[in-house]
Amino acid sequence: MRNGRSSSLKPSPLEPGSTTHNIPPAERATLQQTTPPNGEWYPDIAARLTDWLAELNPARPALVISQGITAGVLRGILVGGEDWHGVPVAPRAPQGTVFRIVGGVEQVIHTGTGAAVSRAA
Repeated sequence: MRNGRSSSLKPSPLEPGSTTHNIPPAERATLQQTTPPNGEWYPDIAARLTDWLAELNPARPALVISQGITAGVLRGILVGGEDWHGVPVAPRAPQGTVFRIVGGVEQVIHTGTGAAVSRAA
């Protein structure tokens, strides 16, 4: 219960009880291996997100909507992830999945039904 309300949030099914998410071997094989033409590479994405996070007011909640690779890097920064080219990356989730992240703990609010496919950033 939080603020007098019961919570229907569930721990992330990706790695319950863990602050570090490991990328399954089959998924690891599908992660980008090289920088996409005219695109960002994982360290570039992490640097951009780290700068953006530093600008946020930690006393206020933030609603963040993002595409897959950027979301995986953001979740990796916030809750831990497996190192991929020097950047923590959380496992992918189906498109449309909604997470709540508080204090480094990730909870799935809604599991999407779309594909969990890596695409160029």
